[in-house]
Amino acid sequence: MRRKVSYWRYFSLGDLLTLLFGLVLDSFHKRIPRKIFLTKNVLDYIETAKGQFTVQKDEVRIELTNTHYLLRRSGSDLDVFNQIIIERGLNRILQHMKTLKNEGIHILDCGANIGLATLTFKKEYPLSKIISLEPEPGNYNQLCKNISLNGYSEITPLAIGVWFEKNVLTADRDFRDRENWSFAIQPGDTKNAGGIPVDSPDSIAKLHGWERIDVLKIDIEGSEFPLFRNVEKWGSILETVQIISIEVHEEVGPLFEIAEILWRKGFKLEMHGELLIAFRN
Repeated sequence: MRRKVSYWRYFSLGDLLTLLFGLVLDSFHKRIPRKIFLTKNVLDYIETAKGQFTVQKDEVRIELTNTHYLLRRSGSDLDVFNQIIIERGLNRILQHMKTLKNEGIHILDCGANIGLATLTFKKEYPLSKIISLEPEPGNYNQLCKNISLNGYSEITPLAIGVWFEKNVLTADRDFRDRENWSFAIQPGDTKNAGGIPVDSPDSIAKLHGWERIDVLKIDIEGSEFPLFRNVEKWGSILETVQIISIEVHEEVGPLFEIAEILWRKGFKLEMHGELLIAFRN
């Protein structure tokens, strides 16, 4: 006759009380807004780094190692700061950039958000030239503030999105969590909703007198798929690119689709967290 064995008999009373206490804490943790934990994480990081944190009316100003960051108190700016600055989300890209000459690197930042990646690139490569594209009006305004606050030159912010051709698209504010960093664009009726101007990487480079793009950063909330599915329309400039970083949004399409396109263009590929990184050296 088979006996039923209860796992519970292997636990002491102390173990059971610890488990119960853990379940209560976990339930309590889920009721606390995520922003509280995120804010504490940012404040702990600033204290450890011996930085400064100043609360203003609608913004917070952070000073770290001679770089200034202006973040909105509402929305996704703290998330972006945590991802790029605290978690050092660009570190692998910066490692690959060491293979490039440290003079006059041309960087196209597609989906620049509030400019934290742009500031990081400029801080590491002061002689670089950067074009930062951000189509969401609030993000673009914050991007310009951050560039101005740090007094950087050779950074050109543009209130446009990137696409495979020059066009006017419509905003999609229902993408992912609907926060500022999830602003997407798509074809649609722009008469009532207001149009979002877009242009292709090759056209943007040409308009600014660039013959090449050394580093191409792409975080454009799903628009990477129409961009690369139509790569033949703008791919001439892609031949000059040495490093590409793409956050691929797989709710829109499969990662391997873009990976295959880049592989056929002669890039080596690797994954780093959420980023697909393509490089030639």
